[in-house]
Amino acid sequence: MKTIKTFKYKDKLKGGLADNYTPDDFDKNELEIGKTVELEHTNNPDVATEIAMDHMIESKDLKNNNGGKYYDKLEDMEKKIQQELNNKKSAQNINTTINDIEVKVKNIISYVNTLKQKIQTTEPLSDEENKIMNTILQANKIISELQDQIQQKTKTYNNTLIAKSNNAYFKLL
Repeated sequence: MKTIKTFKYKDKLKGGLADNYTPDDFDKNELEIGKTVELEHTNNPDVATEIAMDHMIESKDLKNNNGGKYYDKLEDMEKKIQQELNNKKSAQNINTTINDIEVKVKNIISYVNTLKQKIQTTEPLSDEENKIMNTILQANKIISELQDQIQQKTKTYNNTLIAKSNNAYFKLL
């Protein structure tokens, strides 16, 4: 980590909050972090140091003061903003997926309606349409079987709970 040479320090920005302070008045590590952050706004390391000192004064980040830790707060804010952006991107991705699914479902419904019309008008279905219709019928059968299995397992589970509860009750008597 670079060290800040305080023996050459001269106030570069008059009128700042840190005009009456030198880098020695601040925690060196915190000031170095601040300087690095502020170098995003200037090419001059002395100006970046002074800007960091001004911000640290705002947050009472003087050496031996355990002040507000300006740059820790800044990092926390940036993390929160990034998390919010990630959440928005996730929500947008979910919305896009939902929209895609809605379009596909509408297309399937439209296709099924077309098949129904062909069946009602006794127009023969193509081989591909027959395959799709058979797939839909098989899917419906599987869904019904799964619903029956779920209902049966739910009844069995509920009966088991009732039996255990009754056994526990009679043991208490």
